[in-house]
Amino acid sequence: MKTFANYHPLTIFMFFITTIVLTMITYNPIILGLSFVSSIIYSLYINKAKVFFANISFYLFTFILIIVANPLFSHNGKTILFFLNDNPITKEAIIYGVSIGTLFIAIMYWFSVFNQIMESDKTIFLFQRIIPTLGLIISMGLKFVPNFIKKRREIKNTQKTLGLYSKKGLVENIKNSIKVFLALLTWAIDSSLDTSLSMKARGYGKGKRSNYSLYKFRINDLIVILINILIIGLFIYMYVNKKLDFYYYPMISKINFDVYLIVFSSLLFIYMLLPVLYEIKEKIKWHYLKSKI
Repeated sequence: MKTFANYHPLTIFMFFITTIVLTMITYNPIILGLSFVSSIIYSLYINKAKVFFANISFYLFTFILIIVANPLFSHNGKTILFFLNDNPITKEAIIYGVSIGTLFIAIMYWFSVFNQIMESDKTIFLFQRIIPTLGLIISMGLKFVPNFIKKRREIKNTQKTLGLYSKKGLVENIKNSIKVFLALLTWAIDSSLDTSLSMKARGYGKGKRSNYSLYKFRINDLIVILINILIIGLFIYMYVNKKLDFYYYPMISKINFDVYLIVFSSLLFIYMLLPVLYEIKEKIKWHYLKSKI
């Protein structure tokens, strides 16, 4: 069964970069909301429910922290709700914190999905002809982060079985966390050394190297890229004509629900869910063909 991961690396890369950039470039709550919902749907679709909800506490904590922190440090806005240590807490600052939190979580989810779909071999293939060194660095970086998190969990669980976290208290937890971090740092340095020796043994950096790849640019890739270009063009038109403008300070502006915003938002939402819709279609097709056997 075909999935979005089977597309050409250029198609996958353009989809995620476009989605992330469009999310970051405007603070319009409609765009942020669509990106936030799409990223959660995509992440939940490609992950098991257990894996998805395992990290949700971290995202929820980060989201609440941003909402709470913004009005404490930013006192802009005309609608004062109350005073805290003689500092005004405004409605605009709280809502802006919600907006920033939504943006941050959406970007984290998109990068999480990107890291799973855009594997290291695809990254190397994409950059090997233009900037091969950068492609290798990006590929190794994308692989290192999940490995780092997984190794930390393994070390922490091992230390727990040895009784490292048996004592309660903040000071003890800090000491134990430092021990885990030092063990993790030792592993990271040792792993980096093994990687460098392996690359040296394979002759990396000595002359021009050939590459073999199974990736082929097909008609489906062309269709997705054309849709990508269309979305970018519509976004530029909307942005230049100030149809996506939205302000939080000094007062929260109103959303201009005209036909342009409705059409663009609908197309953008479909575009962001395009990989999920494609894979659902392939699953339906697969089950249909199996029923015919």
